[in-house]
Amino acid sequence: MKFSDYIKFLNSELNRNNIEDDSQILEWIENKNKSIKTNIKRSNLSELNNWFYDERIGNIKHRSGNFFSILGIEISSDNKIHEQPIIKQPEIGFLGIIVKEIDNIFYFLMQAKIEPGNINKVQISPTLQATKSNFQQIHKGSKPKYFEYFKNAKPKNILFDTLQSEQGNKFLKKRNRNIVVKVTNDIEVLDNYKWMSLRQIKHLMKYDNYVNMDTRTVISNIQYNFFENKFTQLEKETIKNKVRDNKFAKSMIAENGFYIDLIEVKNDMNNIKMLDNTKIRKKKLHELKAWQISDNIIYNKIKKGFQVIFCDIEIEGREVNSWGQPLLKPAGIELIAFLVKDINGIKHFLCKYTKEPGIFDTVEIGPTLHVLEEEPSLTDYVSNYTYNKIHEGENIIKYVLLSEEGGRFYHEENRNIILEADNELKINKICEKYKWLTLGQINFLINNDSYVNIQARNLTALISMGD
Repeated sequence: MKFSDYIKFLNSELNRNNIEDDSQILEWIENKNKSIKTNIKRSNLSELNNWFYDERIGNIKHRSGNFFSILGIEISSDNKIHEQPIIKQPEIGFLGIIVKEIDNIFYFLMQAKIEPGNINKVQISPTLQATKSNFQQIHKGSKPKYFEYFKNAKPKNILFDTLQSEQGNKFLKKRNRNIVVKVTNDIEVLDNYKWMSLRQIKHLMKYDNYVNMDTRTVISNIQYNFFENKFTQLEKETIKNKVRDNKFAKSMIAENGFYIDLIEVKNDMNNIKMLDNTKIRKKKLHELKAWQISDNIIYNKIKKGFQVIFCDIEIEGREVNSWGQPLLKPAGIELIAFLVKDINGIKHFLCKYTKEPGIFDTVEIGPTLHVLEEEPSLTDYVSNYTYNKIHEGENIIKYVLLSEEGGRFYHEENRNIILEADNELKINKICEKYKWLTLGQINFLINNDSYVNIQARNLTALISMGD
């Protein structure tokens, strides 16, 4: 990233100059919630237009062969076998934000968007949030708004462009293109869109379910670290002076004092990939032993887990105003947490090498803890310590309830938590699958495509260089 663009991102996060003030943004969101007409109701698969169960291959699919399908998989690893439904969506979609510069500050063109699975209707979304099937207009509806700005973007105007994974326990090898494009000319601001500063977006992240998952993953890609940003010493000092008192900013721009080197992290991940014995086999949904398949629901008969439901959907102002589709309904609220600790005077985050059956390349860096709140699987010292500290409610730095992507998940919420480790944490009890990384190291890995999972990316998006 050029120094001038870095400063515009940083100014957007630190400066309180806004095109519209915070109260106007909140009022706009509230008005959209009241005015946009929606009707989401449960249905049966047999009653959905264009969706059916293909007996031959055992999948739920769209008649066009596009969008996504739901199939069964069998995962075998270390003599254990697990079966489940999973979403197959091989298309790479766009998660894109347009930015423009005013007075050396980047402003982000954000969308008030309703997805069928949103618990509260409107959430703040990227400028463009579209699957390949959407922008190819397989649904026979209109083309997504602002699509041409991304399709025709010149390389010099692309500020970052990465391929990132989605939820690896519910998607099979799904990735999306996280991209930010700057414009130099005035563009029309359509009805459901507003310019916001990065400070405003991060402020909205403090409210439960106001900022959607896709916005958070795109924001996490902003490249603040100094690893690849080859700035002069004077430029670095300019940045340091802007964020002098912020401990998280210090963790982002640190150039030394690391607990471990990134080479060790990459070596660890390569070893996990090389030695992994996990095998994934596709199965017909009706052959999944623990799962009950019916016309109105798919669920696990033995233990609590997610369900597949079917919905008829009407949302005013979408590319098509009505459609039907399957949605995944969660088992409950999940806890997603990062434990942080000062090491060598720099805040480090306790990351976990996380394997999930659907991720693109075996293992990614995840947060310290990711469990179901009501029935947590606490398998080691770190997960027990972190879970207990969350419930003690002390040393909490960030705590907010946020949604998963409402286009595929129905009313799915997570508690997103960042908390400080205390002196009770025994460093010598932390096993090898956990590593202490600075915020800058995580940020660097995010910019290297599919190294950091969606949960960890979205937690880092909560952190402001201006906190």
